Amino acid sequence: MFTTLKRNVKWAYRDLNRIKHLDFVVKYYRMNNAIVFKMSNDLIQINFWDHQKLLLTDNARKITLIEPDLNLKTYYIGELFKEAYELGLFKPSSSNSGTNNTQKKKKRKRNRLRI
Repeated sequence: MFTTLKRNVKWAYRDLNRIKHLDFVVKYYRMNNAIVFKMSNDLIQINFWDHQKLLLTDNARKITLIEPDLNLKTYYIGELFKEAYELGLFKPSSSNSGTNNTQKKKKRKRNRLRI
């Protein structure tokens, strides 16, 4: 295991002078196919048992995939939705439902003001 963690890969970075504000695991959850870590820097890391890793950063707007052969791929959620739309896998909601959402938001706001 130590040799796996100690590999020299181009995206590895070591800050030897950093002694404060180190990132750490806040919570973790073990599942059948993966283990999920919530880090102190708001990063969500999902480690799959096949050694793939998925990192969710920037409030899940940026998704990074680390493959078992240590290839690193980064995607932005907007780009993924755009590509899914172009492939016919995703269809944005119609403008009518947007009106309903606006009405629901106004109703919630009125209800909050009553409290």
